[in-house]
Amino acid sequence: MTERSEPTFRLADLDDARAMLEVIEAAFESWPSIEVNAPPLDHLRWKMAPPELEPPHDILELDGRVAGVRLQWRNRLQLADREFIAESGADYAIHPDFQGRGLSRRFSEHLRRRRHANPLPGISFLSNSPQIRHMNDPDYIERPVSTWYRPSTRRERLILALRDRGLIRRARSALTQLGTRKQHLPDGVRIEVLERFDERVDSLFERARQAFEVIFFRRADYLNWRFQRPPSGDHIILGLIGGDGLLGYAVVKRSHDRGDLMDLLWDPAVPAALPALVHAAIAELRGTGASGVTCWLPTGHEAEPTLRRAGFTVVGTQTLLLGSTTSGESPPEAIETLRDLTRSMHVTMSDFDHA
Repeated sequence: MTERSEPTFRLADLDDARAMLEVIEAAFESWPSIEVNAPPLDHLRWKMAPPELEPPHDILELDGRVAGVRLQWRNRLQLADREFIAESGADYAIHPDFQGRGLSRRFSEHLRRRRHANPLPGISFLSNSPQIRHMNDPDYIERPVSTWYRPSTRRERLILALRDRGLIRRARSALTQLGTRKQHLPDGVRIEVLERFDERVDSLFERARQAFEVIFFRRADYLNWRFQRPPSGDHIILGLIGGDGLLGYAVVKRSHDRGDLMDLLWDPAVPAALPALVHAAIAELRGTGASGVTCWLPTGHEAEPTLRRAGFTVVGTQTLLLGSTTSGESPPEAIETLRDLTRSMHVTMSDFDHA
């Protein structure tokens, strides 16, 4: 009887990217699943090397081959008046040649041991599957995230509005409320397409973060990596400029026929900033020929009234997993904030592996 080899685990570096890509491409029908206009190997190397907080990417080896990979993302996270480093899962794959041997379970056990030894507050991943959500820990704190959608055509927007709620009330107002209105901005305030972020966004983040108790850091070095063209996709950065300052920004991207409002941040002291950015994002994506605009926000987010007035409708809800209350993988002081679901939270599509 032949004795089976035991898997070994180690951390990956950029020299492993080619072998890791072979596993990912074998495991997924299409990777990446979005348009990035860059070779897959360049895209993978980009994902593996964010600025400052280099995440631990894991490799499972068996019989002298890379048989499994797990990519992670890291970013700074504000929880109330404290700062933490958050770790989020990205691509995870077992090569088809090695599937059916229980390696996924072994890999998960290894990752759990590593997280337990190095606890981080985790905003983990988005999923609608209870099996996936509770694969590692049944005691994750959960929070709903709404998927908002605005079709490009007026007819489709009317149909969505009528399905939303209050048929008669919505029917009376839909045709007038669902158009894209021109936003009247204060004198000297304008929308510009930015090539990259600069120190102005650092100042904007310091102002904007005061409105939320849970928010990922959005500073120039991280944002320029996150939206780097072309490895991350053809993002368009729309900046709301007032004088020499940045009053807000929206990042949009068309992928195949879909338009995504990837990120959104605004100065809470400027009431016109949010609607101006939302309408600028709609107009920009319409200009690319996108069939509609999709946006993710935590359910109950303060931007919801603005989205509704701009013609967006909730078309689904996903589950955001926060730190575990019992695993010991998240610091107790982080859990105290995360488990209080009344805390204001700002997360967008760009905070996750939607790339």
